[in-house]
Amino acid sequence: MPPCGPVNPEAGDPTNIGDAWVPVHIHVNPGLVGQWARQCTREYRPYPGEILCKKYKIEHAVGAGHFTRAYLATDIESNTKVCIKRHGGLTVELMTDLLTISRRIESVDPECTIFSRLIEAFFDMVGYTVETLIEGRNCMEICRTNHQHFKDMANLRTVAIGCLRGLDKLCQAGVVHCDMKADNFMWTKGPDGHTVVRIVDFGCSRLDSRLENGRNWAFAEGGAGHIGKWAPEMMLRLPITDKADVWGHAVALLELYSGRNMWNEEEDTVEYMLAQALGLVNEKTGLPEKLLRRSPLDIRQLYTPSPAYFPVQRLGVAPNVRFKELRPATWGLACVLGDETKWDNTKKQLSAYVLRSMKLDPEDRPHAVDLMDEDFLNPELGEPVSA
Repeated sequence: MPPCGPVNPEAGDPTNIGDAWVPVHIHVNPGLVGQWARQCTREYRPYPGEILCKKYKIEHAVGAGHFTRAYLATDIESNTKVCIKRHGGLTVELMTDLLTISRRIESVDPECTIFSRLIEAFFDMVGYTVETLIEGRNCMEICRTNHQHFKDMANLRTVAIGCLRGLDKLCQAGVVHCDMKADNFMWTKGPDGHTVVRIVDFGCSRLDSRLENGRNWAFAEGGAGHIGKWAPEMMLRLPITDKADVWGHAVALLELYSGRNMWNEEEDTVEYMLAQALGLVNEKTGLPEKLLRRSPLDIRQLYTPSPAYFPVQRLGVAPNVRFKELRPATWGLACVLGDETKWDNTKKQLSAYVLRSMKLDPEDRPHAVDLMDEDFLNPELGEPVSA
């Protein structure tokens, strides 16, 4: 493990956000003491009609993830709608992370035009956060109910533009989202009534490694976020920057277009994900040697030797361990976009956009702002169709 040093204030806070003390309310119930008492009481809370923190009236559930449940609620003091998230296993440390990320985002999006705003946080047996409400549907839900929606390139283009705008702001804030999956892309309306896509859910977010004075959280923590959207540098435990999210959003676009997921089941390992990625980008010699040389991992145990570097699957246990090379069965984006000889100009533009976003080495991959000149984002594709 590399040594951990303190963060230089100038490096860790480029926008001069400054530190802060944030009040967090804790509900003290005199009839509840001990783990068993809390477990018996909290399982199905909050209930419709229940008032939390003396001001938020729960309306109904609106969604759920692996670690959170989201509810529509009314702030009875201001009579406004908010989104309340019930977090499973939210510690004070994790809540501090959420509040820190929120302050960074607020510094680059003060009018709350791109992201939701974390209003407050409190504990009522479990941790809750209160956010401004983004009305709409997530893109994964739309894809599942209407398989043709994202076959329309205008709709896919809207997702790409929304992601790039959000990622550009996150880059300015020094934040890496780390969970760029379609569930976290909200299809909603902007102030002018036009369809926009907004990135939500910062529960897996981390700081851009360039702000951490050499610390490498990806190596220390073993990565973060949805494994199917991991960029190669996350798999190799290299320092993570905003470019990892550029990779993730490109994978999400392919998933929305095809209706298939990169990661399908618990047995799908990092090595399987990487083999699929090598096939998509048509890299028939495997990972770049210059990228592998920068990894702190023992790559001899994880990848085939020169001249082609492909991930391997370990079979058996020492001393009888065997290795199976994981080489893609198909090459290129034809498995997603169809026969390449039949691509129209729009599919060719999408292919160029995705391949540029999925450069294997982050040093060769563009920032989000650098992708905004891509032909695929040309408005000539037309207006998006309402979901």
